Amino acid sequence: MRQAVRSLRQLAEQEKQKGAGRVEVYRVRQIPVMTRGWLPHLQVRERLISYLLLAIRGRDARVYFCDGLGRPVGGENFEVLGKPLKSLLKRCRLVFSL
Repeated sequence: MRQAVRSLRQLAEQEKQKGAGRVEVYRVRQIPVMTRGWLPHLQVRERLISYLLLAIRGRDARVYFCDGLGRPVGGENFEVLGKPLKSLLKRCRLVFSL
C-alpha cells in the first residue's frame, strides 16, 4: 500500500503542475460480484481498479483509473457536477488531496 500511495502522490503532483486546481485520490471499495449458495455466506469479490485519481480543472474533471500498485490503467473525462462522476465516487473513500 505504501508503494501505491507513493506512486499516486507522484502522479498527483504531476497533474497539479499541469494546472489542475484540485487533485484527489480515492480508494475504491470492493463490491460483491457473485454470491454462492442459498444464503449469501460465500461472496466472490472483485476489484480490478483499486484507486481513482481525480484532477479537477474548472468544470471538467479527468479521472485516472489505477491498479493496486498505483499505476494508471486508463482515464476518462467527466463533468464535475454530472451524475456519472457522483455515482462513481459514491463507492470510494478519500485517501488524500492536494
